[in-house]
Amino acid sequence: MIIKRKVLASAIAAMVLGATAASAAPVTFTGGTTQSSLSGFNPSGSDAALSGPFSTLHNASMGLAGKSEVTFTYVGTEAGYKNSFWASGSKLFDNKTSASGDSHSLVMDGGALDFAFKTERPSTTAVNGATSGAYGSIAFFQKDEDSVYALFNDASRSDRDFDDMVVRIDVKPVPLPAAAVLLLSGMGMLGAVSARRNRKEA
Repeated sequence: MIIKRKVLASAIAAMVLGATAASAAPVTFTGGTTQSSLSGFNPSGSDAALSGPFSTLHNASMGLAGKSEVTFTYVGTEAGYKNSFWASGSKLFDNKTSASGDSHSLVMDGGALDFAFKTERPSTTAVNGATSGAYGSIAFFQKDEDSVYALFNDASRSDRDFDDMVVRIDVKPVPLPAAAVLLLSGMGMLGAVSARRNRKEA
């Protein structure tokens, strides 16, 4: 009897956790300060979402709610310096050779998103969640719950408009494997049968 109740409780807990994970927003932010607009924002490349005023979040840490397929798309640049974008230790784009619309997709675990912008000369690295101030740092514009623009302001002190390199980050949660879904469903059915049997015996 006690074992059956434990199985039922475990099945219910698993289903609740699964439903919560499925309904949660795939992107999270920790810390940071909001700025209402960016003066002089004019990167090359076209993207309708960046054509009007928008609020930006500065010096925050962008994270994933769970394991996700993350697509990084190069949008454009307005910089004299050579800047590059890195994810999971690999260079995906640089603003001298990449074309607007170039993209790479990676499956990444939940938690802080592993990416950084770099400037070659002067050598500067802005890591997600570990930058501060305006120069050599990152701001974010969240288009919707699963699409975010990472905006880089390199080490040049001639402007503070965060358009020295722009990358769009699209997040798609990775669903549970079919075997895990079947297991959870089976446990739920077992729990329901057990509960019904207990009611009849009472």
